[in-house]
Amino acid sequence: MARKEIKAGIGYTVGNILIKSIAFLTLPIFSRLLSTEEFGVFNTYMAYEAILAIIIGLGMYPSIRNAGIDYESEIDTYVSTIVGITVVPLTVLTAGIFAARSLFHFGSEYPWYVFACLIFHSFGTAMLAISNARLALDYNYRKFMAYAAFNAIFNVVLSIALIKLVFTSSREYGRIVGSAIPLILIGIEIFISLGQRGHFRVKPDMAKYALGFGFPMIWHFMSQQIQSQFDRIAITNIVGAARTGIYSFSYSIAYVLQVIFYSAENVWGVWFYKKMKEEDYPTIRKVSRIYMAVIAFLAIGMLVVENEVIHILGPKDYWEGSGIFIPILIGIFMLYLYTIPVGIEYYFKKTRYIAMMTIISAIVNITGNLIFIPMYGYNAAAFTTFASYAFQFFVHWMISKKVLKQHSIVQNVFRLSDIMLILMVVIISGVAVYFLNAHILLKYVAFIIASLIALWFYRKELVFAFKEVIRKKK
Repeated sequence: MARKEIKAGIGYTVGNILIKSIAFLTLPIFSRLLSTEEFGVFNTYMAYEAILAIIIGLGMYPSIRNAGIDYESEIDTYVSTIVGITVVPLTVLTAGIFAARSLFHFGSEYPWYVFACLIFHSFGTAMLAISNARLALDYNYRKFMAYAAFNAIFNVVLSIALIKLVFTSSREYGRIVGSAIPLILIGIEIFISLGQRGHFRVKPDMAKYALGFGFPMIWHFMSQQIQSQFDRIAITNIVGAARTGIYSFSYSIAYVLQVIFYSAENVWGVWFYKKMKEEDYPTIRKVSRIYMAVIAFLAIGMLVVENEVIHILGPKDYWEGSGIFIPILIGIFMLYLYTIPVGIEYYFKKTRYIAMMTIISAIVNITGNLIFIPMYGYNAAAFTTFASYAFQFFVHWMISKKVLKQHSIVQNVFRLSDIMLILMVVIISGVAVYFLNAHILLKYVAFIIASLIALWFYRKELVFAFKEVIRKKK
């Protein structure tokens, strides 16, 4: 990868941590300002926000990467078309939710402004996803980082002010409003700026292309969000919001890994498309080994420090969440591994496969949560989520092999043995950490020794990657 691609990857990672990991970064503040129940209500709100953002965006933002090839000279018009289309679901959702509230007293236990925040917060998130996909084509991470910095600062300051000064008796609403307003403002700015670049044009052929790509992806992203968010909704309804607060506390820390690999995927995906077009499969295979090893190293590092981090970031009420952190994080790593083979399906525009299998995986997750949470408590949610991600990975691995065969590609773009080795190392590390948490010094010494062994094992790939960067730089 070129130097600009690596810099962009770092930029997107920092920016995404500021935007998507704000819940983690502010845990020491809001876990002390909110009770476990109030924290649970806020995280349930965020679960619904993530789902509505998909409906408003209509699953179209990943098509920008493909349009960068198919509509290269008209890419800004294409993005303007996508932005214009989102007005339709935004209008329908707004009218539908408030009509249901007025006619059927839907959600009457919550004030109207919570629903207003929910809808337009979701709009802001959808706009940011579209903007990020467009910026990634040019490796333009600086503007994304500007949005991220604005959101991070304004989100925290406004939330604290609202909790302390306005919503003193309903503190969860202060956190909700404080989180929504910055992204609403960002969404409005993006809508205007991207529309202006494309002269607010909506071309029918581009709309057909975007919706043809995006419609299956709605079900994919929706199912993906249900997989990651339904556990919190189920815990709230089956066990109670207080347990959701504890579960969400641990998940917020583990979610940092998801933010990192999705940030890296912005750069990896563009580079992967270029190499697929060049049919440079050996280079893809070599670099993918390094890519997986780096994410695995970060995952193991998070496993090692999780117990201490949870005790530092949260008050005692949240400490029991340490017990479920390990399966949560391994589940998120399993989700990362799924992005490796699914890239092949994206490249060849086989989005119907992606949507179909994610829906089935979500059903597996929902069924598991509804069966096992009442039996084993909220801890079961972490294991059912891992199981659904594992199912999703293996199904997409088989589909990706089929797609390659359909396009007469006989070479292995990725090797299953490489992926399984990485997964087993992470799982074994998680088990080891579980037993070594009571022996802190031994745990960290073992981690350092294992890291040195890993550096030796991957020394050839690291040298290759270093030479690639130097060659591209020259």
